[in-house]
Amino acid sequence: MIASPLPPPSTDAPVLREDDLFLLLRHLARVHGQRLDLYREKCLRRRVEARLRLHGIGSCGEYLRYLRAEPAEAERLRQALTIPVSRFFRNGSSFHALERLALPEILRMRGGDRVRMWSAGVARGEEAYSLAILWHRFTADLPAAPPLSVLGTDVDEEGLARARKGAYPSESFVEVPPVDVERFFVREGEQHRVAPRIRERVTFRAGDLTGELRVRGQDLIACRNVLIYFDRALQESLGEAFYRALRPGGYLLLGKVETLPGRARRLFEAVDLRERLFRKPLNALVPPPAAAMTSAGISPSAGERP
Repeated sequence: MIASPLPPPSTDAPVLREDDLFLLLRHLARVHGQRLDLYREKCLRRRVEARLRLHGIGSCGEYLRYLRAEPAEAERLRQALTIPVSRFFRNGSSFHALERLALPEILRMRGGDRVRMWSAGVARGEEAYSLAILWHRFTADLPAAPPLSVLGTDVDEEGLARARKGAYPSESFVEVPPVDVERFFVREGEQHRVAPRIRERVTFRAGDLTGELRVRGQDLIACRNVLIYFDRALQESLGEAFYRALRPGGYLLLGKVETLPGRARRLFEAVDLRERLFRKPLNALVPPPAAAMTSAGISPSAGERP
């Protein structure tokens, strides 16, 4: 009989020391190649301790042994630390703000040229497809709508695989009017798949916001409910990276509980503070590169649309 690697349940509530958390994050970085040490310690600690309670493990040493014996648990832990909640048109008032305040200006600035949008931390893809649907609705009555490319990036390969399939259960549509479900999705059994005319505008790619970035020429960046997991230094560096990624006059949409700290905040104009919508000034100058964000990593593939 083979002994299970899972130790007997512990009756003690798990408490992680700082060194314990460091060891766990180093193990995940070695296994998955992903840095989590720039996430907020409080968020990481709470989610790791939840995994320990789930398995009845009372110490970091026991859990590390379990992780080494059960690689699948390392993946489940990584997902618990990184995957956000997602659905179509989540926080609908933010999309109303985009439609009212940002899209008319983007259309005016771009004329007939291609419009580029980036959903950073896209999870299963709902936000990226929501942006494509929003643009389709906004330009539907134009004689010739400008072409659109939406880039969705995330660290989670499993979530990106689901995003590329574009098929979603009913709970993903709680904020979508039934008429739009019928218009932009195709029913397939218990799920709905994104219609081809929307899917062809969206590309998904792996990308880690805690690493190095090279995304440029964007008219709109949506990065919602992601910055709250990062420490202040990374939030500021990402704000500067988003600034460089936007065209002059481009827009940045954050989550409703997020803001831009320090120098990053001074780079943007506030468009709608309630909806956390900001704009890069039309006369913007490129700031000096941030030490934490050099040019590499995510870059357009050779076959991406111009």
